[in-house]
Amino acid sequence: MRWALLAAISLASAARAHDADVIYALVEQRGEALTETVTLTTSSLGLLAPVDADGDGALSAEDLTARADALRSGVWEDMPLSAGGVRCPLGATQARLREGFVELTATFNCPEGELRQDFRFLRVLPANYRVVLGSQVDGERGADGVAQGSFSTLPIPRPRPVGSWNSGDFQRGFDEGISRSLRADSLFCLAGVLLAFARWKRGLVALAFLLAGVIAGSFIALPFLVTALIVAFTLLATFARKDAPVALGLPLGAALAARFAGTSFAESMGLSAGFALAWLLVAPAFIAFGVLLARRTKRAVVVRVGVAICGIVLLGVTRS
Repeated sequence: MRWALLAAISLASAARAHDADVIYALVEQRGEALTETVTLTTSSLGLLAPVDADGDGALSAEDLTARADALRSGVWEDMPLSAGGVRCPLGATQARLREGFVELTATFNCPEGELRQDFRFLRVLPANYRVVLGSQVDGERGADGVAQGSFSTLPIPRPRPVGSWNSGDFQRGFDEGISRSLRADSLFCLAGVLLAFARWKRGLVALAFLLAGVIAGSFIALPFLVTALIVAFTLLATFARKDAPVALGLPLGAALAARFAGTSFAESMGLSAGFALAWLLVAPAFIAFGVLLARRTKRAVVVRVGVAICGIVLLGVTRS
């Protein structure tokens, strides 16, 4: 979950850091400490600290390592985080050079109390520069989460620990799971597998594998191309042999759920619960249809293959 969250943060940060006048910051709870991630362009960083150690005009990972003290004083010390009016001690810092931007990370040991951060470095940057602040509680916070010019201090909702439970996240994931599982592409993919077993016992076992895959996939976000290939392979594999392995439901369920994996533990649990409830209601109808279809051997193969192909096509058309 932590790596999935970090990947989402990095992708979101990269998109915004491409704007030279935007600095994106996110505070999250990790264990006992607060961790803040700041992303900005190399040109913006150059205005805050002398980071080009070798003077060649190009920023490298070696420059960031050599100028660690300058980054600490020019950036982190100039954006103090406080809790209940008490400044939080600054812990370890790290800098990474990404494609098109720089990612800075620091830890703070904060006491209890309201969190506030003063982005004082904005006072030395051009007037058009702004900081967009996010949090684990409510993501990007619109105008309330933007600091610019002399308005440099922002309140920060205290983040929840990674993996903590939130009923709102669960409800959001549950609604998403219901919606996604009942879309045409998901239903055709589900039917494409269940029709192939043509017996109640095998169909129900395959359904159990499907639901197990959904639970696993709800926690692991995968690119669309990867999930599409897994789904296509699974559907085609059901017709490769006369008795398809019921375990093929496992990768199919995981791939379909991984397209919409939650960003928190509660949201992922809600997503898997939504998928499971919807599929438990509709899957018996597909299994029953497969049993009836098996009695008409000549038409059975055509219908099964047609449903599987429709599932693959719809998956590609409705990829979002």
